[in-house]
Amino acid sequence: MKASLTRSASTRWVLALAVAGIATSQGCKSGDDDTGSETGGSAGAAAKSGTAGKSGGAGTSSTAGKSGSGTGGSGSGGKSSGGAGPAGGVSNGTGGNGAGGTRPSTGGTGGMAGEAGGGAAGEAGSGGTSGPAGQAGEGPPVTAGEGGMGENNGGAAGAAPVKCTDANVSFDDDFSAGLRSRYWTVTQSLPGLFSVDATHGDVRLAKVSTNTGLGAVQTIAVGLNLSELASSFAGNFDYSVDFSDPVLGSAGVDQVELHANFADASYFFDVYDNSSGLNVHVWNGSINGETATSATAGTFRLTRAGSTVSGYFNGGLIFSLTDTSPLTTADFILQLQPNSDDDISVTYDNFHFTAACTE
Repeated sequence: MKASLTRSASTRWVLALAVAGIATSQGCKSGDDDTGSETGGSAGAAAKSGTAGKSGGAGTSSTAGKSGSGTGGSGSGGKSSGGAGPAGGVSNGTGGNGAGGTRPSTGGTGGMAGEAGGGAAGEAGSGGTSGPAGQAGEGPPVTAGEGGMGENNGGAAGAAPVKCTDANVSFDDDFSAGLRSRYWTVTQSLPGLFSVDATHGDVRLAKVSTNTGLGAVQTIAVGLNLSELASSFAGNFDYSVDFSDPVLGSAGVDQVELHANFADASYFFDVYDNSSGLNVHVWNGSINGETATSATAGTFRLTRAGSTVSGYFNGGLIFSLTDTSPLTTADFILQLQPNSDDDISVTYDNFHFTAACTE
């Protein structure tokens, strides 16, 4: 070797090439100590997220870890950050994102989705490339659990309202529950003149104060709320009410009455009064079918069959006429005659109503 050191410059050049050749023939590994980070953790146990992969040393970015999957919950994707390389400049390499495998548990709500792999981007080593995306977590599919059926125990339903069905409606009231405001409305022509008492299983009407409206007829009416039963009554109907204990003036038109009013403003009333001795008749603007009676109780009944409207007392026909207009009012009345302060009263009971109807 000493002799080779004294040779010419050209010889020294040849020697240098030989040394370089030795280095070239051995090659330079690309940094075994700097290669890749560890692979991300395998799928976690039931309902746990997989362990994130560790960052590798300087060099190429680590391979993203597999996404974990677990029974009863979603596995988290493995996290991977590129390691910082000591040479070759700094470039930001993004760690691979492992997709979290979702796997709901049997019999309950599925686990939450795993976190995406890859933390904050690490600085890649010189010449390092980003690692490939992590593989999806493996595991057999599991049937999702079904939610439980909720219970809702409401209270018992109330009695169904009376309504028009199959083009007919029926309504009966013995007033054992008093006057139910859903079905009945009480009106007076002079407020406070009359009382109404429905606490005894019937309806008792009486004049209780001084009549200050002497020049006009005064009334108290108990009217059936027809709109609660149906929207229209243009066809047949049949309704009745009992009355008892009538107290009337010794003469005149203090009256006990059952009314039917119609959409065309016509009307048809069964009447009990003492206008020509005790009698019953129909009033439609004039007296019709006046019939003397000694009864102090009885049943009024009004009907329509086809186009014929009829009034009855205790089953006997009083009077009939033709009227096809829809029925709009059905009520029972106590009337005080004009210019009178008679102490009048009556008791009503057992109302029955049936009719063809339109809902």
